[in-house]
Amino acid sequence: MPFVGLHIHKTAGTSLLRYFEEHAPFRLYGAYSLRNFRLLELPLWASTNLTSRDIFWGHAIYESFFYDVTEPLRLFTFLRDPSERLYSWYTMLKRRKKLKKSAISLEHFATSHANSICLMLVTRFPSLVSDPTASLSDQALSVLDQMGFVGFQNQYSNHLPMMLEWMKVPISLETVAVRHNTAKATIGIEPEVQRLLDEVNREDNRLYSLAYQRYADQPLNPERKVNLNSLHNISSAERQKIQTRQSKSAQKKFISSLRYSLGDAGVEAYIKSLNSTFGQCEHILNKVLTHPSKGTAEE
Repeated sequence: MPFVGLHIHKTAGTSLLRYFEEHAPFRLYGAYSLRNFRLLELPLWASTNLTSRDIFWGHAIYESFFYDVTEPLRLFTFLRDPSERLYSWYTMLKRRKKLKKSAISLEHFATSHANSICLMLVTRFPSLVSDPTASLSDQALSVLDQMGFVGFQNQYSNHLPMMLEWMKVPISLETVAVRHNTAKATIGIEPEVQRLLDEVNREDNRLYSLAYQRYADQPLNPERKVNLNSLHNISSAERQKIQTRQSKSAQKKFISSLRYSLGDAGVEAYIKSLNSTFGQCEHILNKVLTHPSKGTAEE
């Protein structure tokens, strides 16, 4: 049963990725953005080659990736205080100069990313929502309730070893203590900023409160497994349509986020360079697959 993890932004996910890269004794598939969407397509769709210990981890995890997987999946994620997470995300982008020069205000950023924890859970795993008419936070909670592990960033050093033992990944306490992609200094959130973040994140805050009560003391439930294949007894043609639609939707969202930092001209140049790179990779792959004897060692 493969492990499938949704990396919610700014929840210690980069630290977890680095740990997997260093210690996981089996295959790791990263699904993060448009950068690797098309490159991931081959291994993701080759579901018959999956093993019980493969790990999928990233922001761009969608349930349709796994419609062909006949065995149950073990889902996992980490959560963080929503207001703290959103503020950390904004300051990180500013620190890295990822926001374009016509600086985006915190209010604009917070509003455009409001309740993004709930939205991420519900849009990535829509089939796991028990009641689509319920509040957004209740919908997201119903997704979490079907995950084998729900950890919390503020208990990372305690929760991570529990998850690693479940996955049968070697535990290195020294590496667990190492954190990546964090600010050099923690900056307190001003009261007025806190009020703004709390206001726009009402559903996320409610979800976090309910989830913390439910999972903080016992984040692991190894009996929870999800079989997306049995939930979607659909034709191959219909499955392809769903995969294409979700891929295009993710690409559209990613391009929209790029406009914050690069502007229209920068986005066009970025996509042009990506298409060129992907085109070269696909050309080489097709050449090797079609004419194996003509593929050079250099390629």
